[in-house]
Amino acid sequence: MSGQLTFPLDIEAMFGAHQRELVWHLTKIVKCEETAAELAQESYLILVESAGKHTIEKPHGFLFRVATNLAFSHLRRHKLVEAKWPYLCPEELHFPSAEQHAAQEQRLEYFVKAVETLPPRTQEIFILHKIEGLSVKDVAERLGITPKAVEKQITRGLAHCRSVMKPLDNN
Repeated sequence: MSGQLTFPLDIEAMFGAHQRELVWHLTKIVKCEETAAELAQESYLILVESAGKHTIEKPHGFLFRVATNLAFSHLRRHKLVEAKWPYLCPEELHFPSAEQHAAQEQRLEYFVKAVETLPPRTQEIFILHKIEGLSVKDVAERLGITPKAVEKQITRGLAHCRSVMKPLDNN
């Protein structure tokens, strides 16, 4: 035995047969073929790992669902970065020193992690309002809840983000 991991031929063959289609599908979502290829590979690894734990009835559908979810997660993260980068560390944004760049990267990482660790409903409301710029009223209408409930979730989201980022503010 060579010590190399081998995977069931049907999963590997299925991925090989659909890889180009999957990358094309992901490229339409993320608008970058290189990123799409990376997401396709990550999707394959998740499929292989999942298939090792339990039987997957429809591996093709599973692969595309995982890939699509990864693509949308990538877009949400990217949107957070674009929307919040200028507010994360205002000093010398255009030509930061290596030290400032590292600090900005750390603040950005903390911010994204803070948003990603919000409860799902709070995260959805927070992103719709703070990142996508919808009004409280529009978020409430879209989600079928009251504006007061939206405000409450936004307040919770902001408090959570502040608490996650507080260690950086103390340095």
